Amino acid sequence: MRRFVPLLVAAGLLAVGLSTNAGATPSARGYLYQVACTSSASCTAVGGSTAGPLILHWNGSKWSAVASPGEGNLSNLLSIACPNARSCTAVGHLGVASALIEHWNGLKWSVVKGPSLPKSESSVLSGVACTSVTTCTAVGEVGGFDSSKTLVEQGHGSTWKIVKSPSVAPSSDLSGIACTGADSCIAAGNVGTFNDYRTLVEAWNGTSWKIVKSPNDPGLPSSSLFIPFCTSAKSCTAVGNSTSRTGTPSVTLVERRSGATWKIVRSPNITGTTDYLFGLACRSSSSCMTVGVSEENGTGASLVEHWNGSSWSIMTSPNVSKLGYNYLEGVTCTSGSNCWAVGNSTAASANATLIEHWNGKRWSIVKSPN
Repeated sequence: MRRFVPLLVAAGLLAVGLSTNAGATPSARGYLYQVACTSSASCTAVGGSTAGPLILHWNGSKWSAVASPGEGNLSNLLSIACPNARSCTAVGHLGVASALIEHWNGLKWSVVKGPSLPKSESSVLSGVACTSVTTCTAVGEVGGFDSSKTLVEQGHGSTWKIVKSPSVAPSSDLSGIACTGADSCIAAGNVGTFNDYRTLVEAWNGTSWKIVKSPNDPGLPSSSLFIPFCTSAKSCTAVGNSTSRTGTPSVTLVERRSGATWKIVRSPNITGTTDYLFGLACRSSSSCMTVGVSEENGTGASLVEHWNGSSWSIMTSPNVSKLGYNYLEGVTCTSGSNCWAVGNSTAASANATLIEHWNGKRWSIVKSPN
C-alpha cells in the first residue's frame, strides 16, 4: 500500500512509487509528491530530498527552491493546500516516527506544533485540505506496519487537535482528503495488510467521521484509493489501483460518487504494463486530470489520464528517460490550459524532481531544481 512508500523512499529502499523491482537503488536527490496553485503565477510543490523536506515555488517564469525548516533525509512533505498565496499548509512526516505540519505565512515556512501522539507509535500525515486560511484538516495513519489506525487532525489557526476517526482491523490508513466546506470532507485510503487490502472511504459531516461503503475491483483481490477530489458536496472522484497479491498485474482504479453512492468508473490501462494512479485534480464534474506511472520491464513511464464528463482517456506525456522511472505523484489545474504535475525521475542512478506542464494542447517537462 502506498502509505509505506514515503518512508521506504526516504530510507533509500526504493524509488518514489509503489514498485519494488526497480533494480539498483538510485541516489536520492529530490522527489515531489504534491503541488498547489493559487494562480497561474504562484504554485508550490512539496516533497523530499537527502537534506530533508523539499519545497519549490513557481513565480510565473521559473521554479526555485524555498527554505524549509524540516531537517533530516527521512523527512518528507507529502501534501499541500493553499487557500491563498499568503497561506499554505503542508503535511508529511519528520523522520520515521512523527507527523510533520508546516505553514507558509507569505514570508517563510515554519513548523507547526501538532497534537501529542504516543511516542511508541509512528505517525504520518499523507493528505491535507483547507477550507479557509484558519481551518485545515489532515489525514494519515498512526501505528506500526500492517497494524495502523486512521489519523485525522484538524487545525484552527495554529492549534491542531486529533479528531476521532473510525478504523477497520487489522490495519487502516487514509491517504488523501478533499473538503468542500467545514462540514463536508471526504477521505480515502485502504484497509487490510500490505498484500491484501480494500478501499476505504470516510465522510465528515461537521460533527463526526463515518465510513462510507466503497466498491472494490471484482477481478483483483486488492484495491486501494490514494486521493479524492470533490467539486461539490455530492460529486466526488477518487483514484488508486487494484492489484494481485503479488503486486502484478496492477490496474488503474477510478471511483465516482454521485449523491451517496460510490461506483467504479472504467479507466484505461496501457497494455502489458503495471499501472497506478496517484494524483487527481478536477475543475468540474466533467473535467478531471489524474496522474501516475505505467511500469514495464524495470522502467516506468509517466501516466496521465483525462475525464471529459463521460469517459477517461490516456494523454501523451513526456519522460526524462526511457531507461529509468518517471513518476507523477500530484497534479493541480487552475484552468483548462494550465495544469501542473509533479513527481520524480530516475536517470543515471539518481532521483531528480520531475515537473510537467499542460498548456491546453500538450504536456511538456519544465526545468526544476533539486
